[in-house]
Amino acid sequence: MVTGMTRHAPILSCLVLLMSAMSPASAESEVAAKPLKDSLIETYQGWRNSMLDGDYDAWKKFTANYRRAVTRNNIVSQKQKFPDALFAVPMKPASIDGLELLQAREVGPTGQLVYYGRIDVGIDLPEGTAIPDGLLILKFIRDGNQWRFNTLSMLNIGGAPEIQEKIDKKDYSFLDVGNFVPPGFVPLVPAPCPIPSYVAQIQITSFGYETEITINGVSKHKITDTATSELIMGGLKNKPNSVSVISRPIVIPESDDPDEKDIPRKLEISVFAVPNKENPKPHRAWHYEPAKVLPSYNGIFFAMPR
Repeated sequence: MVTGMTRHAPILSCLVLLMSAMSPASAESEVAAKPLKDSLIETYQGWRNSMLDGDYDAWKKFTANYRRAVTRNNIVSQKQKFPDALFAVPMKPASIDGLELLQAREVGPTGQLVYYGRIDVGIDLPEGTAIPDGLLILKFIRDGNQWRFNTLSMLNIGGAPEIQEKIDKKDYSFLDVGNFVPPGFVPLVPAPCPIPSYVAQIQITSFGYETEITINGVSKHKITDTATSELIMGGLKNKPNSVSVISRPIVIPESDDPDEKDIPRKLEISVFAVPNKENPKPHRAWHYEPAKVLPSYNGIFFAMPR
C-alpha cells in the first residue's frame, strides 16, 4: 500500500515532519527552563514506567487526554481489546539514559524535549550492528495545570549530515524550523469511535488537491498534494456506510526536477475492508476516481457484496 508519497524531497519532508525549537530559544535562562525540563522529564519517566509495568491506571495519569482518546480509537478500530493491546507492543519506550538533552521548550499548552544520542528501544540488533545517532523528540500537552505525555518521534540523522555537523558545533538553530516547534495548540479530543463490524483502511491519492474525506461521520482524513494509506477510525458497519469528499485544487509550484514535471493532478480514493480474521485478504468496498473532480461528493456503500 502506498504511504507518504509526496512531490517533495524525502529528506526535506522528514526534516519538516520532525522539526522543533531551540537556538535563539536556547538563550532562555537556565533558571526559567529548569522547572519545565524537570516537569517534562518526570512526566515522561512516569509514562515510560507505566508502559513497562503494564499499569493502565498509571498510563491514564501520565498520558494526555487527546492521546488517550486517539490510542483507544486506534486499538478499537482494529478490533483489538482495549486496554490489553496497549501494552502488547514489541518496542519498549525509548530510554533517555545516556542521551544529551538539547532542548526543553513550551509553546502555549504544548511542550517538548529533544534528546540526541543512540536511542535504545529494546530491540535486539544483529551482532555487530551499532545503534546510529539520532534525535528523540518527546512531545507533551498541558491538561489544565498538569503536563502529560503526548507522543514521541525519532529521527535518524545519518541521512542528514548538515544536522550532524551543526550538533557537533553545538549549533541548534536547526531546531527553530517549521514543525519542530511545538504547535502551541491542542487538537480536539475525538469522541470514542464505535466497535467496527469490519476493520478498514483508506488509500488516498490527492496530487494537486487538498482533500477531506469523512467516513460514517467519524473517521476524518485530510491530505494535500500527497498519497497515503490510513486506518479508518470505527471501521465499517454491516449497514450502509456514508462517505463525503471535499476537494479543492491547489497551486502546484514549478519544479526543476524532471521527474516531477509530468505529474498530473490526480484524485483517487479506495476503501478496503477486512472480512474477518479467518479471511484477512482486504476487499475493496468503495472506489472513487472521478473524470472531473467536483468540489464535493456524498455517497453510501456497503463493506461487503450484497
